[in-house]
This record gives sequence, C-alpha cells and structure tokens, in this order.
Amino acid sequence: AARVLDPSITIDILANYFLLAAYAGVVVVVVTVLTDHVLEPRLKALSEADSPTAAKPEAIQHRGLALSVLAMAAVIAGGAALGLAPNGPLRDETGALKPFYKSFVAIVAIALFAGALVFGIANGRLKRDADVYDQMRGALADTAPFMLLVFFAAHFAAFLDWSNLAVISAAAGAAWLKTIDLGGPALVIAFCLLTSALNLVLPSTSAKWALMAPAAVPMMMSLGISPEMTAAAYRLGASATELVTPTAMTPIVLLFAQRYAPRMGLGRFMAIMTPYMLGLLTAALALLWFWTAFDLPLGPTGARMSYTPPG
Repeated sequence: AARVLDPSITIDILANYFLLAAYAGVVVVVVTVLTDHVLEPRLKALSEADSPTAAKPEAIQHRGLALSVLAMAAVIAGGAALGLAPNGPLRDETGALKPFYKSFVAIVAIALFAGALVFGIANGRLKRDADVYDQMRGALADTAPFMLLVFFAAHFAAFLDWSNLAVISAAAGAAWLKTIDLGGPALVIAFCLLTSALNLVLPSTSAKWALMAPAAVPMMMSLGISPEMTAAAYRLGASATELVTPTAMTPIVLLFAQRYAPRMGLGRFMAIMTPYMLGLLTAALALLWFWTAFDLPLGPTGARMSYTPPG
C-alpha cells in the first residue's frame, strides 16, 4: 500500500517494535489495576455456587507436574534437534528450516499430549487406555458451549460479508478521515479510534487491515504520517475493542469464565469486559499522543511519525 506513493519504500517487520513493546507494558499495568480494583470487587457478589473451591495440591500432584514438565521438555528438545541439527530431517534440500517451522504445531501438540499423559499416569487417574478416552471425551464436552457460540458468530460474520457492510464501513471510514481537517497526533488518534469502531463490525484483524491499508496508508502518507505510524495506530486500536467483539476471542474467554461462574451470560460477561476495553483504549490513545507529540522513534529502524512524500 505504501508503494502507491513511494515505489522504493520498504517496511521492516520491526518498524514499530518500540511502540508496541511499550504498549505491552502499559497493558500489564492497566489490566492489573482494573483486575484488583474493579473486576475482583464486582465478582465478590457472585453466589457461593458460582465460586470455585480451591483444593490444596497434594504431594503426588507436585510429582506429577514435575514429571509432566520433563516429558514436555523432552518432546520439545527432540523436535528442536530434528530441525536445528545439521542435516536434520526437518530441513529442506537446501538446509533451510521451512519444514521445521511448519512442524511447530505438531511438536507443541505432541508435547502437550505427552505432558498430560505423564501427569495422569503419575497421579493415578490414567490406568488404562479407556481412561484416556474418557478424559478426551470430557474435554470435547467442554467445547460444546464454544461451538454453539461459534455457530451464531459465523452466521453474523457471513451476513457482514454477504451485505458488504464491512467493506463499505472500511471505505467510508477512510474517506471520512481524508475529509476532516486534522494532522499530526490528532490524525493518528482519529485513525486509531476509527479502527476501534470498525473492529465491532469487522473483527478479523488481518481482513480489516487488508481492506483499510490500500486506502488509509497512502492517504495518511499524503498527509505527512508514516506508514509505520499508521500500522502501529491500527494495531493499538484493534487490540482494545477486541475484548467486546462477538466474533473474535470473546466466545473462548466466555467459555473459560463459565467454568468458574456457570451462570455467566454474554451480557454479564460484556459488562465485566467493558472496563478493560475502555481502560486499554484510553491507555492506547494516551501512548499514541505521547509518542507522536515527542516524535519518538517507533522501532530500531528509526521510523517516526512524520513522513515527507517523494517529490
């Protein structure tokens, strides 16, 4: 998208690393403060039936955990050796590591299975193959609420795609940014807010960027904003409202919440997540203002907010 205005430009993958690393630290602080002073006091109102009972770990559980960690470490070490050793089987004919990279998911899956199997055997819960089957069946039963939520979320996403509302919203938002008389930090913050709003109707981060970048990046460059700054503002804006986007990670987090609060519904869950969303969005906007006001480098490549179009 940036090459529409500057065919010679190159964007490094670490171009906005400094800003994103700083935001990661801000997220930790904001989430910790909100959890301690907002979320936990509100959750104390849950009934005793909703509150989980914490069992004191037994010595055999500690032993099983230690053996489980060793089993996972052995699998990961073995998988790493297959790829990183000279002439390893997970290298291609040129010696590159592409097959090893493609095997990451399989290696992690085998490591998790080995760790769970060793933990169950050490604690006496897995005595025969039928016990493993029962545990796997129970795990699939836990995913049933998630699959139900995904069914409706998929229909919602399909409706957005069929109606072209997502594409129209992205194009209209980019056009609106060009009509308003803003520049510098104010324009960056406006773009971040636009991204946060579009996240509610177009939850896929990559799909939304694919729609917005061809219009937004050249437009921001023509107004003196670097593509690195545009990408950073986009990522910060998309991260905040992800918590309340129904078709993103919300169903998964809700599923885990219901393990500890079985009567947790979607409305109650959204009410709990809203302070996080508002806090993270406020922090993201404040960080963007600070970075742009002082024109700090965005990453090790030295890219900053300002950009001078060629010619």
